[in-house]
Amino acid sequence: MKIDIEGHEIPTLMAGNKFWQEFNIPLILMEWQWVPLKFNEGTISQQTVLNFMAFMPNMRYQPFVNGNPLNKDAWLSWPNDIVWKNYRS
Repeated sequence: MKIDIEGHEIPTLMAGNKFWQEFNIPLILMEWQWVPLKFNEGTISQQTVLNFMAFMPNMRYQPFVNGNPLNKDAWLSWPNDIVWKNYRS
């Protein structure tokens, strides 16, 4: 699944609790560049990002780039496009 909703990825993914419980999506391609941009502009809070970082593993997803796991503490320096891999798959 590809998420490309111009900076609204975090609230959209977090609103889909039932969806994530019912469907097993192996990979989610997400444009990450919006997250640090919105954080630096002040339109998204660090707490929102941290809540999202806790939410995705709850839904059994881990962030990767080029097959390598990303350090969750370094989210401001993640590349523009990342993959959330479902470890239920």
